[in-house]
Amino acid sequence: MEKLMAIFDGFDIEKLGEQLPSVETLMQGLKGWVTLLVLIGPMLMLGLGIYYLFFSPKEANHSVGYRFFYAMSQVQVWQYAQRLAGIAYAGLGLILLVIMGLVSLSFGSLATPDLVWRAAKCLMWEVILVIIVTLAVDIIIIAFFDRKGNPRKSASRFVNKKKVPAKRSNGSHARYKK
Repeated sequence: MEKLMAIFDGFDIEKLGEQLPSVETLMQGLKGWVTLLVLIGPMLMLGLGIYYLFFSPKEANHSVGYRFFYAMSQVQVWQYAQRLAGIAYAGLGLILLVIMGLVSLSFGSLATPDLVWRAAKCLMWEVILVIIVTLAVDIIIIAFFDRKGNPRKSASRFVNKKKVPAKRSNGSHARYKK
């Protein structure tokens, strides 16, 4: 008990108040963190969309890219899914970044409970819109392709069909005659 009393021997509650940061300083930090939290989702969506558009693998794989089981069936479907997901995610990310940036400008004038509630509503809207866009991309892929990756007849004009010449038994292509 004496050791515990020795620890608190020089403790002065008034000096402690001088060492702690003020409430205003803490609130400014909270507003910065909340703004970052609200803007990180749209920035990630924009980055993911740009990645799908320009840097995704050219062939289906199980580790990188927009992996939807219809898109994994053929290379043509995979490339279409990457392009479609890239456009959708980059567009959503850009729109949300502008909207959430404008909303976060009003965070400076809000009281703490209102600030937290507005940030929570922004995050809920971001999640709902990401789910809607993901479902829309999946539905479009299902509408244009069957399970085996063949284009449906109604969507054949939207799909880029590149015919690869068949190989002969000796390994050369039929297009190149010897």
